[in-house]
Amino acid sequence: MMAGFFAGYGAWLSNQNGVPWAFGDNFLATLFRCGVFSSLFMGFISAFTSYSSEKKLHWAFQKFASASALGFAFGSLAAVIYSILLGSGLFFSAAAYTLKRVAWWILLASALSIARGYLYESWASAVWSLAGLVPGFVFAGLFADFACFPAQRLFAGSLIISMGSALSLAVALELFKESWLEKQEKGLFVSQIIFEKDDMVIGSADDCDYIIGEECCNNISISERDGVHVLEVIDGAPVRVNKAKVRYHCLVEGDVIYFGTEPWIYRNRYARERDILPEGAVGG
Repeated sequence: MMAGFFAGYGAWLSNQNGVPWAFGDNFLATLFRCGVFSSLFMGFISAFTSYSSEKKLHWAFQKFASASALGFAFGSLAAVIYSILLGSGLFFSAAAYTLKRVAWWILLASALSIARGYLYESWASAVWSLAGLVPGFVFAGLFADFACFPAQRLFAGSLIISMGSALSLAVALELFKESWLEKQEKGLFVSQIIFEKDDMVIGSADDCDYIIGEECCNNISISERDGVHVLEVIDGAPVRVNKAKVRYHCLVEGDVIYFGTEPWIYRNRYARERDILPEGAVGG
């Protein structure tokens, strides 16, 4: 939600005059606003997600830079493609205004979903993002189009679009996540690392996908093989999993992995659902 707030605020600052997200004569202003919004939306979501799990500010800035560059490129490309289609004299020229706006929000959501899939090197991440961003952008965008922008409530409209889409994305990721690491800590918001790609490296080195644990702790890879996540130490001494130190381990639901002194619990949704089913249902 905070990422959505900053993205909406930045989009509002980029142009406070005229009708936001309007094409035609306002194309250049819309192109710039779309690039700014997409850049901040992708950048802040990636940075906040990184900082919530890793607690390392410099790494969050790096995540912000790489994600915001992708967001700017893909968001601007979506605006160019939509403008071409809008002026092509085909479907969009005769379509009703509502249908045109729905098409625009779906196109923007698709572009940012592809950008997120490219960022995490995972088509699954792109699909999860699409499932969250399409309803978020369509419903929030149409509400802003018809309730906020005609009354010149530009700030409110920008926040509704960005925060509504960010919330919808967060809900989709929570619903579709299959496996993740969960930090063993107390509190309402527990740090998580969602497995959005098949192979990732976790440790204290700067080139890891996720930087957690103490300095000079073990660097490990976690990869999915035939539906099973396998932990393998790639640098350093054996890592502690539960009560044993291992260099290679097939993870199961509830395993506790220690990065230095930080305990992280491996979670698998399918294993948890299987464990709560009656024995007859599992066997039959």
